[in-house]
Amino acid sequence: MARPRSSDDRSFDELFASLEAGEVSPVYVLHGPEGFLIERALTLFKKKAVEPGDELAHQTFRGGETPARTIVSAARTVPMLSDRQLVIVRQADDLSKDDLDLMHKYVEAPVPSTCLVLVAGKIDKRFKVWSHASRNRMTYLAASLSERQLPGWISKRATACGLKISPQAVQVLAESTGTDLATVEDALERLALYIGDRTAATVADVEIVVASSRVRSVFELTDALGRRDASAALRTLSNMLANQEAPLRLLATLATHVRRLLMAAELGRAVLSDPQKLAARLAIHPYAAEKVAAQAGRFSTRELRAALVRLARTDIELKSARRPDKLVMEEMILDLCLNVV
Repeated sequence: MARPRSSDDRSFDELFASLEAGEVSPVYVLHGPEGFLIERALTLFKKKAVEPGDELAHQTFRGGETPARTIVSAARTVPMLSDRQLVIVRQADDLSKDDLDLMHKYVEAPVPSTCLVLVAGKIDKRFKVWSHASRNRMTYLAASLSERQLPGWISKRATACGLKISPQAVQVLAESTGTDLATVEDALERLALYIGDRTAATVADVEIVVASSRVRSVFELTDALGRRDASAALRTLSNMLANQEAPLRLLATLATHVRRLLMAAELGRAVLSDPQKLAARLAIHPYAAEKVAAQAGRFSTRELRAALVRLARTDIELKSARRPDKLVMEEMILDLCLNVV
């Protein structure tokens, strides 16, 4: 069976806009790695698909715990005291093949008075239920944002929340939080509370409220790597992991930093010696450019390219989950410090 194109998935911007407008369909499939978007959508479904506070019109199941016949029975039940009911199925990708076939029969002919929301991490569109939903534009992909997309998303989200923030502050915020949208949302909320009635959030505000401790730790780690100081690097890594820094997020931050160092190193000394020029070429704030210039001089381009390869290997190993994350990260740090990359 041909696999439908990923372009069949609709965006969460479309989903939010339609729900805010009061447009509710009988079936939705929400899938993808960005849990923040999915949780935000589910909150909106509870506000828009049924009357707020009507608990009898809202049921939640888990695919790995509840058989499809129970879910379908609930979805086919006509609500008694409401115009519509909401049925949410989390971990729908954990349903068995037979259960997915049963869900497919329902999705082909859903009950109009039920809003069924199937939530999955990944969907295999070779299964009929997912391919049918995809062909009929029922699927919404909660895709992770790239580093390039993140500043635009932060600006849009800040505007939606009534928070004014300068472009430079957006850049520092993006570098401080990484692409985890739940972390970004938390940072924006804390920033809004901090600035109060002031007109707009500045770089200084972001550094005080969001960036200071994490950025300091990241730079301590990269500085230690630049000095080939394995002891200091391992100590900083251990502290960051103990403070609940997600290994993959930390790895992504290091990869971004190393890529930026490589770009800076390839630009040559004339640009490295001028933070304004370097900031313009790398599209970063001069504050960050000064630190990039200082650290880029400690590495050769060969070492930086090799470091990116080593970081990519670590990414694969972390996602395979065969060994403890801390051990995988520590071995990477040792390799980078000892130049065995």
